[in-house]
Amino acid sequence: MELDEMKSYWNAGGTDQKTIDEIKVMLKENKHPVLRGIRRQITIEMVGFTAFLLCYYSMFDGQNKPMVINVMLIAALLAQLLHHLYGYHLSKHLVNGSSVSASLSNFIGKFSVYVFGSLLLRAMMLSALIIFFTYNTNFNAFRYYCLAAICVIFLMQMLLQYRIHAKRIVHLRGTLHAIIGQ
Repeated sequence: MELDEMKSYWNAGGTDQKTIDEIKVMLKENKHPVLRGIRRQITIEMVGFTAFLLCYYSMFDGQNKPMVINVMLIAALLAQLLHHLYGYHLSKHLVNGSSVSASLSNFIGKFSVYVFGSLLLRAMMLSALIIFFTYNTNFNAFRYYCLAAICVIFLMQMLLQYRIHAKRIVHLRGTLHAIIGQ
């Protein structure tokens, strides 16, 4: 579809008139489906991490581990939660510029930083979990194979997460170039 043809469709299309009350309802944070999904994910992770933190000390022998390992695990989990809250804030405040192209450019920069932080914090959290659960463990060949399999699964998860975010960034940059190229 050519740009002129798309503009003519845009101009020919009718718009539904919305009342002020309808617009206010649409703009409410609780009605936005993406933000609702992010809030749901944050809530589920907070409940899960909180349950883990409440029982890790006694159920997983946290009291027998050095304080450094306990602090590292708690810090990694809290950093992951704070990073999700930053992602929620980023999704909530998309418009941050004088024009659409400026807002999109700002968002791409912030989203790229978010992706880097997401990958880094995931690696830190998974490292903290592995260190916590393998501390004072006597390894034999089977346990080394299991640990290697866990590491491979974690690396595959991180690669998949990177590829998903990289596709989003490429798509956003393509959209930005299409807007600027008008």
